[in-house]
Amino acid sequence: MALADFASRHFLAFHQRNTTAETVVVNEDGNVENNHRRHISIHLETLDEGLLKKRQRRKRKGQRLYPPYVVERSDFFCCDGILRINVCVIIQSTSKEPLSKERVKTIVSGSCQSIFRRVFSVDDPTFQKRLLEHISCVALQQRLRSHLLSIDAIAFISDGSILPRKSGASFSPMASPPAVAFKAPPNSRMSTSISIDMGSLIDYVSTSSLKIESIHKSTVVLSGLVVLQGVTLICGGGYHGKSTTLQAIAVGQYDKISGDGREFCVSVPDAVTVRAEDGRYVNNCNISAFISNLPTPPGVNTPLDTQHFSTRDSSGSTSQATNVVEAIEFGATCLLVDEDISQLYGKGWSDAFPRYGRVYHTSPLQSKWSLQCS
Repeated sequence: MALADFASRHFLAFHQRNTTAETVVVNEDGNVENNHRRHISIHLETLDEGLLKKRQRRKRKGQRLYPPYVVERSDFFCCDGILRINVCVIIQSTSKEPLSKERVKTIVSGSCQSIFRRVFSVDDPTFQKRLLEHISCVALQQRLRSHLLSIDAIAFISDGSILPRKSGASFSPMASPPAVAFKAPPNSRMSTSISIDMGSLIDYVSTSSLKIESIHKSTVVLSGLVVLQGVTLICGGGYHGKSTTLQAIAVGQYDKISGDGREFCVSVPDAVTVRAEDGRYVNNCNISAFISNLPTPPGVNTPLDTQHFSTRDSSGSTSQATNVVEAIEFGATCLLVDEDISQLYGKGWSDAFPRYGRVYHTSPLQSKWSLQCS
């Protein structure tokens, strides 16, 4: 997946520089000595290019970037040890006389191979180094995430991470300064150092990153803050980074590219963000652990049963309770609740709890008991 992600980003960078196009000069009858020549332009585009053309009109062409998350794609993927790329081929000819299908297939195949050799210069040492650094960054995050289970933790935030974003509509990290790099509080039982064995990829781990404390042989040591299992409260005043920290934990289940600022902020894969969602549809959900009595709507004789709650237009509190119950039914072991976000979608629990983010960690076998105690 890391290899496919690198290939998709590398191809997009060349496409935006208009270097994924080629013009082929051929003759009407296929004879090189013939003076009746035509020009055939061949352009390669990603499959999502057509979906994003409307969005591109509002922005400059060079501003399109993929999100910093390394996720599975349907056009760049590995199968049986081979990287497979599906692209859209656009052919434009200067002549009205059509070529034969065999001739077109030969021209397109040769042009595509020429373009791919130009885009993916696999023999270039610089290209190889960038590729292996990208893969080592993703591999380090995956091994760090797997290490959380051995220490009974649900999240880890490395020292030196840049958690705030440039803006609410941007994935890019905020410049430092004014952004303050994350630092775990000293003399705290939540501060720890984690050692990860990288094996042969140790030579390609970036040593310039402030998030890496030290490198010893094939082991990388990272220091930071660990969030253990249980109930964790994130408290503080306004503009102190409560929601920013909780958002970093929420996206910690995804691998991120180098330079995101949150590369080594990881969380368990089944962490779920819970919030109020006014107007959502609910079908036969047991929310009696949170709400026992609901007012009877006008024209309805029987009271609403919260053990089998159904509605087409839920309120803030019932929708948030439903989201909690559904997340646990899906097998989530970590619930992330931000009180500020709930107000954007309705009151939710904002009147019942003070202003702080909450992290609930529950066991699938004891989820109902933990929720009632929380």
